[in-house]
Amino acid sequence: MRKLFPALAALLLFCSAAMGQIKIRELTTDGAPADTDMIPVAKTGGTTVKTTRGSVRADIPQYTWAAGHSAGQQICGGTSPSETLTLKSTCDATKGKILFGSSAYDEVNNRLGLGTQSPGALLDVQGAAIFNETGTAVDFRVESDTNANMLFVQGSTDRVGIGTASPAKALDVNGDTQLRSDLTFLKGGSPFLGPSDAFDLRLGVSGTESVRVMVGNNFGIGATSVGTSGTRVLALLSGVAPTTSPTDTVQIYGQDSAAGNAQVFARNEAGNAVQLTGLRSFVASNFSAASNTTLANITGLTFPVLGAKTYGFRGVLFVDSSAAGGHKFAVAGTATATTLIWHVRVVCDATKLFILTARTQSMGTGVGESSSSCTSSIAEIDGAITVNAAGTLTLQFAQNNASGTSSVLALSHFVLMPM
Repeated sequence: MRKLFPALAALLLFCSAAMGQIKIRELTTDGAPADTDMIPVAKTGGTTVKTTRGSVRADIPQYTWAAGHSAGQQICGGTSPSETLTLKSTCDATKGKILFGSSAYDEVNNRLGLGTQSPGALLDVQGAAIFNETGTAVDFRVESDTNANMLFVQGSTDRVGIGTASPAKALDVNGDTQLRSDLTFLKGGSPFLGPSDAFDLRLGVSGTESVRVMVGNNFGIGATSVGTSGTRVLALLSGVAPTTSPTDTVQIYGQDSAAGNAQVFARNEAGNAVQLTGLRSFVASNFSAASNTTLANITGLTFPVLGAKTYGFRGVLFVDSSAAGGHKFAVAGTATATTLIWHVRVVCDATKLFILTARTQSMGTGVGESSSSCTSSIAEIDGAITVNAAGTLTLQFAQNNASGTSSVLALSHFVLMPM
């Protein structure tokens, strides 16, 4: 501290025990010190020593009042290199404050206030503060107890780092970040939000992940994976079906149609919810009944169905039968039905024979035909069911007579139509 304004000089306390002089050096009008204007202030006990610019009180010789000077004044603490000028509020054990206009140093609590005479912390700044107003390319760093770069302002790149001394963007945060208010993007183009390297971006609420943007341009709602080799995939984790429909809104959600069988559902504004996936199946390889009249589930043609839902269904079966064995069909499953209605149409390729069975309203009841002239045919099964208790819905097949082998051929298929 080389220059102090005149009011400061009136508050200085000099507690040097050494015998000698403290010199208050007046400045010339151009601000330079003038040795010829130096004012000696002697510490001589209770004797009043008057000078041309100030005086020392006889009763308290340690206090010095310096009169103002039009060119300013300079106080030097010593005459040799590395000497120190110490300012104290008082030489008494009970300390006070050193005031600098509206600012102060609180010697009692070792606090410095800028813009306040009652600082509440080690440094208390009240009012606007500017660092590096000249725009010099210098850095500014704040340390914590364990982080040397708790806050780092890189002057040469106009970047700020939190937890890093090498910020790569205007704001670079190395560590978990928590926002207590909204995050708004203001940019002329499309802002980018996401990691610059191969890591997923996770978003959530209440500390729980809700959505994830994954490597490979995949997106998960509740899901953390889309499976092997997936790209541009939307994955929905099974949730709970909504019970109300917001205005002008269609709801898409994942739900198990049976344990371990997640499907996609849609609910419209009127509250009608339908299943969108898992509604078609086919026979991968021939399903045969050899000398067997017991109805059995056709492999691959079974669907889970939900309770209190209505479904239409249609099966197309390509059938080869022995001349004597024939064939029969049934709609069955573990679900219970409030209402069920279905029938079978059989077209025989060899004779163009058309057979329509009577409508059936029960589960597991076999219907069909055993014409010896119809060994190659197409069976079409159509119906509808209102499910009471959830379970499965399946198509069954067997021979009418236990003779030879009858088969449902591969690519026969079954379609479920939620209503």
